[in-house]
Amino acid sequence: MSRLVWFCACLSLSNLALVGQLSTSPPVQVTTDTQAYCAKLARVVDAARDAPREVRELSADGQMLCAQGHVQGGLRRLRRAVMLLQEHAAP
Repeated sequence: MSRLVWFCACLSLSNLALVGQLSTSPPVQVTTDTQAYCAKLARVVDAARDAPREVRELSADGQMLCAQGHVQGGLRRLRRAVMLLQEHAAP
């Protein structure tokens, strides 16, 4: 009987350790190809005051495509603009 108690105790501790690991990881953000997501990415680029010309041009192209209903193409450009902006801001 003591082996069963020991097994249950070990199992409980391992589950607690797993829950602790899960709670410290950042939440997953699920996005969809929508006009709202286009606007969200555009705001990220617009908030950067020292964005390189390439980033501003990609963002403008992406916003134009989103406005014309080509959301996937617009998002590709906006995501690229955000990635370049992050690279530009990295030390």
